Amino acid sequence: MLTTSEFSAGSLSTAKPLSMLLPRVSHEQCALVAGTQADPVAVSLDSGSAYRHFKCLNNTSWEGLIVSGVRVEVDGGSVFSPAFEHAKPGAVIRRASELVLRVAPASFEDRNFFVALESDLPALLNGAEVGFRRWQLVLGKGTEKRVIRVFDSSIEE
Repeated sequence: MLTTSEFSAGSLSTAKPLSMLLPRVSHEQCALVAGTQADPVAVSLDSGSAYRHFKCLNNTSWEGLIVSGVRVEVDGGSVFSPAFEHAKPGAVIRRASELVLRVAPASFEDRNFFVALESDLPALLNGAEVGFRRWQLVLGKGTEKRVIRVFDSSIEE
C-alpha cells in the first residue's frame, strides 16, 4: 500500500532520482530513476529489457505512477568482490563515495555500464569496492518500512 504523499502520476521528465515509475496499463513499463537531478537516467526493470538505461530529463513519453523517495538496501549475504568477479547487470557496487547499479549497455558503442544510485557517501579507503548480488527498494522506515521490489543479479532474467 502507498500513502497519498508517496506517489504522483506523470512522465519520466517529472520524476526525481530514486523514484520508481510503475505502469498503469499493460503497454507501460516499470523503471527506476537514478543518476543526478541534473542528469537523471531511467533504468528499465521489466524482464526482456531489464537494466537497459536511457536519459530521461525531457522524456514525456514514458508515463505512469511515480513513487518517490525509495531507498536502497543491500543484502550482506550476497556480497562479492568486483575486483575478482564480473558484476552482472542488476548488481549494485559500493565504490569511492557512491553506490552504483550495473546496467546493460544501451548500444554497442555504450561504455557507461554503471548508473549512480547514491552519491556523497562516506568515501571507502584505498580504492576498496564491494558488490552485492541482491538488493531491494523500500519505502518508509522502522515499522512503516515496506519492500517495493527485490532484485537478484544471480538469477537470469
